[in-house]
Amino acid sequence: MKAKTLSNAIWNVVNGSSSALVAVIVPPFLTRLLAPDAYGAWAVALQIGAYVGLFGFGIQMAVGRYVAYCDARGDREQRDGIVATAFWFLTTASVAAFLVILAAAFSIQRLLPELDPALVGQTRSAIVLVGLSLAINLPASVFAAIFTGLQRSHVPAQIQGAGRILLACGLIAAGQFRDIGVLGLVYVLISALTVAGLWFAWRTRTPAPSLALRKVSAAHGRELASFCFSLTIWNFAMLMVSGLDLLIVGRYDYASTAFFAVSVTLTTLVSGVLSSLAGALVPAAASVDHAEGTAELRTLLFRASRLILAASIVVSAPLIFQGQAILNMWVGPAYAAQATILLAVLVLATLIRNAMVPYVTVAIGIGYQRRMFATPLVEGAVSVIASVVLCQLLGAIGVAVAKAIGAVVGVALLLVQHPLKQPLGGVSRFDYFRHCVMQPALALIPIAAVGWLVDRTLPDVGLVGPGLIFAAAVVAVWFFTLSSEDRTFAIQVVRHRGSLRHPSGPRAEG
Repeated sequence: MKAKTLSNAIWNVVNGSSSALVAVIVPPFLTRLLAPDAYGAWAVALQIGAYVGLFGFGIQMAVGRYVAYCDARGDREQRDGIVATAFWFLTTASVAAFLVILAAAFSIQRLLPELDPALVGQTRSAIVLVGLSLAINLPASVFAAIFTGLQRSHVPAQIQGAGRILLACGLIAAGQFRDIGVLGLVYVLISALTVAGLWFAWRTRTPAPSLALRKVSAAHGRELASFCFSLTIWNFAMLMVSGLDLLIVGRYDYASTAFFAVSVTLTTLVSGVLSSLAGALVPAAASVDHAEGTAELRTLLFRASRLILAASIVVSAPLIFQGQAILNMWVGPAYAAQATILLAVLVLATLIRNAMVPYVTVAIGIGYQRRMFATPLVEGAVSVIASVVLCQLLGAIGVAVAKAIGAVVGVALLLVQHPLKQPLGGVSRFDYFRHCVMQPALALIPIAAVGWLVDRTLPDVGLVGPGLIFAAAVVAVWFFTLSSEDRTFAIQVVRHRGSLRHPSGPRAEG
């Protein structure tokens, strides 16, 4: 829970950053090598292929949680049974997922009626190959989850990070062919290499590894199903929130698809930072006996919420206030002219939604996700309905606005429901929101003031403006978002003495 949790969080960020590396490095090349219509088709292929993740049913997170839980209690039999059951279930699910992707690939003309007929064949091939690459990753996610549960996230981070660097290089090279089907082929080849690396690490770096079918049991399946039911609802809801946006834009405003896609790509940097940091909270929370450790759990959540929101603000601020300068340098002025407003609204929506990510992650860690499964469904439904309506009225910007509306609804519903009140020792929803969201978010006020001054006084000189906003964000979160204890903790981290708990014991908050 101390150095291990911190190390896990850092390596989760490293892993997430390697994914962001592909997202940042590849588009500047592809947007210059491919016409906007072709780049938009490639982005749609990636989004459709990502639907494979829905068939994961949240099992990767469940495996990480159960491995941590069982390891803390020395129950290896249950741990191995859960792992084997999860692996063979996901192997079966990956086949079903690939069949769904095939159906989507051969229906692409119905999904995108404005797609250039010359791109139909390439788009279909790209969807099939990307879907295949993600399908084979589905059962392999169990290997990564085992290391996460053992709080050894550096192992999958190194393997997956190397794979993503190879993927970035491969996609850039394949872009020279100006055929998105070739991009899909590179995607599946590199994915296969990464899966092989995860399998080898699991075989050689975990105690007595086994996926024997005899370890699979209906009891373990029921336990996973019970734990993952709400996670599946969350995943389905997230599909509605962010997994259909490009398809909606492509159907009603296809000319804006490429510009919306680059905006979404940068937006994933924000959500990736938060998700990576928050991922370490699942095994950390699972290791706490919340019936006995209320103060410990409260300290973990409050501190993690402020630190993660601080990181999110630092990453988001340059994209919101200096997005045009970043886009100019990244994908060129033609894309920047069309994508700047889209980027600002999408990043703001992500910042709002992800303010509650630590709360949700801790709830998952202690098995409370069943108590809030309706919330993401309502948010997802609001997001989809508003996206379809507003896209027809306003074009792509309508989808971005709809995501912000959905984010506000999702945060409000979680606060109203407040399922963690009892595990947090009776902390009210208002006290939680004040300590973990409202006060930390005050840093946005001075950042916005600096952004206004920079925008009006400085010429567009490369990345000078974004650099100033980034520096202002770091200073603002240091003094406005973090408490004095958080700042002490941050200094200790730099000196390699930090933990997610204050050295003098849990702080009584709320």
